[in-house]
Amino acid sequence: MIFLNGLSKKIMNLLFVGPQRSFTTSIWYLAKDHPGLNYSIEKEHNSFCKKKNPFSSKTDYENFFIGSGNINIDVCPQYFANEFAFKYILENFSWFDLIIYLYRDPRARAISYLNLQHAYGRDLDSVLKNKEMYNSFVCNARLKEFMMHPDIAKRFQIWKVENIQENFSKQFEIQTEPYFSNYNSSFGSPRFNKFNLHVMPRALNLLRKIGLNNIVNFMKENVLTRKILFKQPKTSKDINFIINKFKEEFDEETNIVNRFIEEQDV
Repeated sequence: MIFLNGLSKKIMNLLFVGPQRSFTTSIWYLAKDHPGLNYSIEKEHNSFCKKKNPFSSKTDYENFFIGSGNINIDVCPQYFANEFAFKYILENFSWFDLIIYLYRDPRARAISYLNLQHAYGRDLDSVLKNKEMYNSFVCNARLKEFMMHPDIAKRFQIWKVENIQENFSKQFEIQTEPYFSNYNSSFGSPRFNKFNLHVMPRALNLLRKIGLNNIVNFMKENVLTRKILFKQPKTSKDINFIINKFKEEFDEETNIVNRFIEEQDV
């Protein structure tokens, strides 16, 4: 285990690799609100998900974070499934003190994920034919890649979402009360299709370019804004059928995680 004792002047970089619907939003808000943690100016900035790595060095990367704490928190669920992100993490694994997989019960995570895709108006069968989306849904193959890569393995941990607060306290002496909450960042399907598809992305990009990322976060995360712009998700009758089809994959992930955590805690 890694402890912060005696390392008060050392900046630590924690990379949370997701996957989607596994309390990643809660982690970002914890980093934003906690005085001992540093955060990225925009939630899910997805910097590593681009064809070109935007950071020239570890120092450049660390300067990306805001705050006066000892620990930088980078949490983007897209890092888990995206091919570019996985490549950059492998190339720059030494930048990260820990690479953390957030484990939520696969069935609960999958139901939440499919509800979100359904709310976006996506055909669920088509979603699972997309490799990146499939990696977010069935996590075994990608999880094994992170676990078994010899360089990453030395820095890799799995945190069960119900133990997030305990892990922060045990490993870094960071008390997360009263800063940790269960945030739900789901959108519904757009009420104003043309506005959301064409105007909104351009407006958000313009705000980012002129440095108004806080307004971007507000527009993306404010509950009232979401209710105005998006219809709230409704469960599809197809979801339970799909979930049942993947029972073996979900059971395998649970077994992989439990075995790893047992060895991790030894």
